[in-house]
Amino acid sequence: MQYPVEQLASTLLDCLVVTLAEADAPACTSFLSPSPMPPWDSCCECRNGDGQLTVSLVSGLPVNPFNSVPCGREFTYTFRIQLTRCTPTVGETGAAPTPAQIEEAALKMYRDRRLILKAVDCCWVDLWDFSPGDWTASNMSVVEPKGGCQVLT
Repeated sequence: MQYPVEQLASTLLDCLVVTLAEADAPACTSFLSPSPMPPWDSCCECRNGDGQLTVSLVSGLPVNPFNSVPCGREFTYTFRIQLTRCTPTVGETGAAPTPAQIEEAALKMYRDRRLILKAVDCCWVDLWDFSPGDWTASNMSVVEPKGGCQVLT
């Protein structure tokens, strides 16, 4: 069955927002991005959370590219989830982050990985009633910190 890509993306973002909020780990901002690598505009704390959450469409490919029916083709979509959080850096005095600060940031990243998988598997997949073969999750990786921001994608 073919699903509208904009609804898939929008409901994925909704599931992520709700799951993070329920775990007391909300992002300051969340939005659908037209680019697979949106700018890291908001990674640190705000009044109601920490970081920036985005969902973007990376690709859409026909399931069977040799199907000659142009309007009846099914597509497979790849979405990128990107969660940017604040990470400890060298302070104004030149002091490096402590091991405890670095470990705290690592634990938040581990929590975020778990919550992202939970949002996909327990909310988004159930919402669309996907069968096990209808979706897959790929490797999540952490991008090296820049300017006090750490990205999980």
